[in-house]
Amino acid sequence: MRTFFFRDYAIFSYPLAAHHRDSFLGGELPLWNPYNHLGIPYLAQWNTMLFYPLSLIYLLLPVPWSVNLFCLVHLYLAGLGLYFLVRFLCRSNIAAAISGVLFTFNGFSLSCVKWTNNIAALGLLPWVLLSIILLFKSPNRRTFSLAAIAAVFQMLSGAPELIILTWLIVFALMIGSDLGTLRSRFCSIAALVPLVAALAAIQLLPFLDLLAHSQRNSNYAASEWSMPIWGWANFLVPLFRTFPSYHGVVAQPEQYWISTYYLSLPGLLLALVALFLKGNRHIFIFSGLALAGLLLCLGDAALIYKLLRESIPALGFMRYPIKFILLPIVAFSIMAGYGAAHLLTGAASPRRLYTISGALAILTLLVTFIGWQKPLPEEIPSATLTNGLIRIAWLLPGTLLSIWLLKHRNLPFATLAFIMLLYLDSITHAPNHNPRASIWGFDRGTLELASPPKLGQTRAMISPGANWRMDHQLFNDPNNDLLTSRLGLFANINLIDRIPKVDGFFSLEPPHSAEFQKILYGSTNAFYPSLLAFIGVGPWSNPNQPIEWQQRPGMPLLTGGQAVIEYSREQLLKTDLARAVLISNVTASPLAGREPAAFTILSSNLQPHRILVQAEADRDTVLVIAQTHYHWWNATVDGTAVPLLKANLAFQALPFPKGRHTVELRYQDQSFRIGFLISAIATLFLLGLILSHKRSMPTQ
Repeated sequence: MRTFFFRDYAIFSYPLAAHHRDSFLGGELPLWNPYNHLGIPYLAQWNTMLFYPLSLIYLLLPVPWSVNLFCLVHLYLAGLGLYFLVRFLCRSNIAAAISGVLFTFNGFSLSCVKWTNNIAALGLLPWVLLSIILLFKSPNRRTFSLAAIAAVFQMLSGAPELIILTWLIVFALMIGSDLGTLRSRFCSIAALVPLVAALAAIQLLPFLDLLAHSQRNSNYAASEWSMPIWGWANFLVPLFRTFPSYHGVVAQPEQYWISTYYLSLPGLLLALVALFLKGNRHIFIFSGLALAGLLLCLGDAALIYKLLRESIPALGFMRYPIKFILLPIVAFSIMAGYGAAHLLTGAASPRRLYTISGALAILTLLVTFIGWQKPLPEEIPSATLTNGLIRIAWLLPGTLLSIWLLKHRNLPFATLAFIMLLYLDSITHAPNHNPRASIWGFDRGTLELASPPKLGQTRAMISPGANWRMDHQLFNDPNNDLLTSRLGLFANINLIDRIPKVDGFFSLEPPHSAEFQKILYGSTNAFYPSLLAFIGVGPWSNPNQPIEWQQRPGMPLLTGGQAVIEYSREQLLKTDLARAVLISNVTASPLAGREPAAFTILSSNLQPHRILVQAEADRDTVLVIAQTHYHWWNATVDGTAVPLLKANLAFQALPFPKGRHTVELRYQDQSFRIGFLISAIATLFLLGLILSHKRSMPTQ
């Protein structure tokens, strides 16, 4: 009877899952989304996870609880995968259990539950590493097939940054191997990468095509939302320099992507013990990855990220340097397993263990004291003090249990106690990461509009003032928060009821679409009646009361007969778009010189991927469609292809000849078609590889 809802879960993750489910049950593949941003590519967004196999959890089971289940299943897969990975590396069930618990219940993993795509990529990360390590150890058709399956599953989860960081770990493991096996490992990866890319081409090619035609460039994100320069201290005291946001969830003042990334002090103790293992290549690799991640998290403040971004422009496409925190989280979780395995051999030094524990305690006290005596304006000193002292209180029994394991080794009670200690420290280190609301908040029919917009007729628009209020107002009650987002159609939550609206919340959009959105939402007082009429705005939210809607008179989404003039931003804002259409480089277009004409639409049928119009005009003129211009839309007049031009900055227009004609527009994504063909061939190849391996296995 409860559901996740906090932040992006309610306004991004759940609506996308609901739209995916509706499309799936309706027998439709949603290549194009007509419900947001005046039309925007959907499948190509990648984080929509249309081809991710485990999406069947919420496609086949009742929503909304199945979407919650999806997130929890992947959180469990993350811990289980790291368990098997560390058990393979360390040959110890106890060490593996410790690593699995750390990786499941740290602040980063718990924060990722609000994103279906990120938690899916995180859940599959250790399985990718394990399968590739098995491939490195024993390269054959079986291990190669397993690695390909694990990798393509993660690739289809649709979290680009986490996938890239996963492969960064893979390449570090490959390069860090001994020289004798480097060539074999390189050959394995050289064969695996193209196969995984081919298997995922059905999703990967549309994504890359949209990325190339999107608002993102090499300078898109810069160093926004980096870890604060003092952020390393939060591994010791998670509430240091944080403030309580709404619903009590803490946040750092310089980054808001995740609330905390605390790992547990006893777990960190074991990871530091592993640093003293001699001759272990994996410890060298993972400690290097942890250090690199900690430096890159700082963004431009540590200079390394800035230098990399300048030398590798593609890094600028990534958002938020804080995402590099994944590297130390994975590295420390695995190193803790190595540290535990080292204790269980009885070879570790008790004095070294006490020294590391004492150093952690002193540093934690120092950080706690600074936060208590010199807090930030929004920080609560008493909360920092209590938080730091409790962490030390968990560290003390963690140290004693570590010594117990060192001396007595496989003692079941001490093992269970240590694992429970890690779990309790992790889940209590900060207020609730994922508040919950009543499940009825996602029920359909919650939104009541006097004249609800219908696809192809009108659109709802959140006024700039209401949009600002929705983005900044805080709620203490989860149900009110979720209900207000529903009633105010905030971000992508309109997809639950499939209500078309003007804006949305997607990672990628065409640059002209992004520019048009900036005009509409450039300030809280922005108001352009002609633009609103042109894009078919019907319901318009009250700037002061976001859940109250007013009805505006809008134009049809299909119009024709306008005069054609040259585009400029100034002209766009002052022209009556019912009488004129603005085309860039109009003298070079087939619409040049077109005068106003008598134009009548006889019939129209607007669907997500196809628009059919029958109209007539008394002279050669223009047909204008108030839908985002994108290069995969094609137009024909009476079956003959015609150019589809960009009108009024971001929309579609085409020449319409004198007389009565039938116009058809179709969304035909060639990158998807090519990707489908490549993925089909690659899947057949992989199946052949698996079957040939089974046939070659000896029988008893």
